[in-house]
Amino acid sequence: MIHSFFKHLVTPGSENEDAIVAAGYGLAFFISFLDYMSGSAIQLHFLYIFPVGLVGLHSDKKIFLWGVLLYSNLLQILTIMSYSDISFFERSTLIELCVFLTFLVAYLSRIAHVTYLEAKNNSTLSQK
Repeated sequence: MIHSFFKHLVTPGSENEDAIVAAGYGLAFFISFLDYMSGSAIQLHFLYIFPVGLVGLHSDKKIFLWGVLLYSNLLQILTIMSYSDISFFERSTLIELCVFLTFLVAYLSRIAHVTYLEAKNNSTLSQK
């Protein structure tokens, strides 16, 4: 049962696009809240890739992906800047790394989305 849930979740186009985008924004906010509350001792920056990847896999519209990507990065930057116990150099390096990784996940999830739908379309055409 859990296997089929995750298979369905990572299959592009299998979910309602509006619900996925709303979940992406909500998940980014929730991760940001947890990250802010945990402080710099426990950094949860790797989790910000999940809402971006989720929207990138399921959204046909690039504007939705850009929206979640920018929102997630903004929350992440604000959280990192709130850390007063690490140096400016460490904060700026962390921001650069996090922004790069979320853009990379957005790019890769978009490629996966397009490739999957093209393969699905080609397999449908070859069966006719």
